[in-house]
Amino acid sequence: MRRLLITGATGFIGSHLAYRARSLWKVYGTFNSNRHLLPWGDTVHFDLAIDNPSVLLETTSPDRVIHTAAIARTEACHRDPEAAHRVNVIGTEKLAAACGARRIPLIFLSTDMVFNGKNPPYAEQALPNPETVYGRTKLAAEEAVRARHPDATIVRANLVYGHGIGWGTSFSEWIRISLKKNGSIELFEDQYRSPISVRNLVDVLLEMCESPPRRLLHVSGPDRVSRRHFGQALARTLGIDPDTIRANRLQDHPSDIEYPIDTSYDIALARSTIKTELLGIEPGLELEYVTSAEAWIGKERAMTS
Repeated sequence: MRRLLITGATGFIGSHLAYRARSLWKVYGTFNSNRHLLPWGDTVHFDLAIDNPSVLLETTSPDRVIHTAAIARTEACHRDPEAAHRVNVIGTEKLAAACGARRIPLIFLSTDMVFNGKNPPYAEQALPNPETVYGRTKLAAEEAVRARHPDATIVRANLVYGHGIGWGTSFSEWIRISLKKNGSIELFEDQYRSPISVRNLVDVLLEMCESPPRRLLHVSGPDRVSRRHFGQALARTLGIDPDTIRANRLQDHPSDIEYPIDTSYDIALARSTIKTELLGIEPGLELEYVTSAEAWIGKERAMTS
């Protein structure tokens, strides 16, 4: 059976990847701070900041690598930029070099935060100009991947949402839990993204594993929505009054972190490159919060995995 190595397999996206891929691949996943072992593959402790990826590749002998591991919280990167650089840049560079030397196809998951949010919608040829530590480290990581593994695929995802499966969390889960606890919440009506369902993103990444595009792609849903608009759509999906999502404005909350206003995407290239349909927020939310996990992966696959 083919072998798939997922870094960050106990994170939100990585755990969904492992869950979905397990009937098609022998899954190996790395973990670091989150030490809860996944039931859907062999998990290996690996610290991007200090460990040798060559040893990891020799141990797991993967046919493909999907690199999702990172310090991904904007606030955490802002607090400790040196740690963010060690993990997000140096660790990624070493992994890309090790995969490149062995000619192992690599898919690297990057972010919309490489843009400053002032000139949307962003296509792949747009000039990155990140204003956060997190965005700068991910852009530097992209450059390292291109230098060390020119045939690698770089996927810039946008705001990833979805139902948790026990590992990691998402923006939509924060909304759902907050509504359950408080009855209502405030979300920004002046900050825009192109959200994508984690299940939809996982299906895209696994399609890419079959025939890696070997290029940069922007992968998101087709809808440009404010955070409040997204929250209202989630509330409707959950059968909750959308008016419980009250309006707030990013510009009214000064911060020492320069959060981008609008990083929505132009996804024409992704749509022409991949077969998986990129879902808008309404079908995406239904996939996440109405469709069962068994129905998502297919009953037959669920029974054999």
